[in-house]
Amino acid sequence: MSSNPIKANRSAVNFLWKQNIRTPKEISSKTGVPLRTCQRYVALLKKNKKIPEIRRSGRPRKLSSEKRRQLGMIVKSNHYTTTTEMKTILEEKYQDLEVSERTIRRELSNLDYVAALPRKVPLLTQ
Repeated sequence: MSSNPIKANRSAVNFLWKQNIRTPKEISSKTGVPLRTCQRYVALLKKNKKIPEIRRSGRPRKLSSEKRRQLGMIVKSNHYTTTTEMKTILEEKYQDLEVSERTIRRELSNLDYVAALPRKVPLLTQ
């Protein structure tokens, strides 16, 4: 099954449509997709012969999930790595990637990494 439930629903409805199951009620009962959604999909299939792709708004991300995971592994291996060093490591590993230090910092922030200095603790003398 697909990771995206909407894509899974669409592919299930498409599969049943190709199997000559044409009523939304029957498709809904077999797939578990809500009836109203099946009605909309069947109307699209009757009109266009296909269910169109889902439109995505916005700019695509510079770093894929694999590259973000790699970034997290770089940070875990050495907490003192600078963004410049992270940038060079990523660009060496992925030759087609060109990323700025600001993007690295933004992605680290999205991954909930925080740059913090240790607190100064007063010295106790006895």
